[in-house]
Amino acid sequence: MQRWRPWEKLTGPRTLEGKAIVAGNAFKGCKRPLLRQHIRDDRSQIRAAVAVLEAAGVETWALSPTGGELLHTIVPPDRVAVVLGAEGPGLPGELMAKCRRVSIAMSPGIDSLNVATAGAIALSHVFAARQRSRMEERDELR
Repeated sequence: MQRWRPWEKLTGPRTLEGKAIVAGNAFKGCKRPLLRQHIRDDRSQIRAAVAVLEAAGVETWALSPTGGELLHTIVPPDRVAVVLGAEGPGLPGELMAKCRRVSIAMSPGIDSLNVATAGAIALSHVFAARQRSRMEERDELR
């Protein structure tokens, strides 16, 4: 019986042209100039989006690992937007200053969460608070 051993097979590109393409796709450390420009463009778009949200009466929360109001102590407003930054650098300081800075309480020794996890926790808090308020309103009507 023949055994399958995937680690013994070449899975990457086999030609020099293929290897050059793969090397061009790698952007470890953000060393590609186009990627850096894209990140700058995204930040300016986020700033513009926050301004539009504020003008429409939407409260913006900027999640931060430290220095913010604790999420579990906040009663979310009816209209809220959660702004998340990259896992490494996070959000720029000027953007944090325009938003309500919010932190998630964590155990000692844990300095931060994965950005997707942090976003899910924040949105879960908002959803649960809305559900509680709807249930309280329904109970008052009885």
